[in-house]
Amino acid sequence: MKDMDRVMNAGNPAVELLYQTTGSTRVTVALSVLLTIYIACLPPQLVSFGRLAWAFARDRGTPLPDFFDKIDKQLQFPLRTTIASMGFAAIYGLIYLASTTAFNSIITSTVTLLHLSYAIPQAIHATRDRAQCLPKRPLDLGRWGYICNIFAPLWITVVGVMVCFPPTVSVTLGSMNYTAPILVGLFLIILVFWVLIGDEFKGPNIDWEMLNLKNEASSDASTGLVEPNINRTTSLDL
Repeated sequence: MKDMDRVMNAGNPAVELLYQTTGSTRVTVALSVLLTIYIACLPPQLVSFGRLAWAFARDRGTPLPDFFDKIDKQLQFPLRTTIASMGFAAIYGLIYLASTTAFNSIITSTVTLLHLSYAIPQAIHATRDRAQCLPKRPLDLGRWGYICNIFAPLWITVVGVMVCFPPTVSVTLGSMNYTAPILVGLFLIILVFWVLIGDEFKGPNIDWEMLNLKNEASSDASTGLVEPNINRTTSLDL
C-alpha cells in the first residue's frame, strides 16, 4: 500500500488497493472481476455452511441441538444454523485485526485439518475390512484400495509435520508457526464437547440397503445394462 489516504477516501477501497499494488489498470480490472466473482460465491458458501451445521445438529453433534435443528417453516430453510455460521465467520475474521500472525496460523491450520479429514477415513479403512466399511460402489479397487488407504495417512503425516515448521530459521514469538498449538487446542475443545454431549450423538442415519441398490443400478447403467426401477411396486409388495 503506497497511499493510505487515497485508499480510505476511494469510492471502492478494494479496487484502489489493487491498483496501488499492481500499478496496472488492466491487471486491476482483471483482479476486480475475479474479486466480484468471489464475492458472488459467498452466499452459496454460507448456505452450505448452514446446511452442514443443521445436519450436524440434527445428529445431535452440536451444542443446543434442539435449538439448531429447526427448519424455518416460512422459509423452509435452516435459518438458525445459517445465522450462527455467518456470526462465527464474522468473529473469525476479526482475529486478523488483533494479530496477523495468529490469523495466518489459523489459515495454515485449515490445510492440516483438511488433510486430517482425508487421513482419518483412510486409516479406518486400512485397519478394518474394506468390505465391511464401504458400501457397494461403481468403482471398486478391491485389494488395491489398501495401497491408497495406507499411503494417504503416511503422506499426510509427513505433510502435516512440514506445515507446522516455522517460516524462518530464527524463530521469535512473532514469527512462530502456531499451527500445532491451534490443533492441540482444537482437539481439546472437541474432547470437552465429546465428554459433555458425546453420549447424545446419534450419527447420520444411512439406509445402507437403499444405498447399495442405488450404487448397483449406477454400475449397471455405466456398463450399458438397463437400470432397474428400485421404487417400482409389484403385486408381491401389496
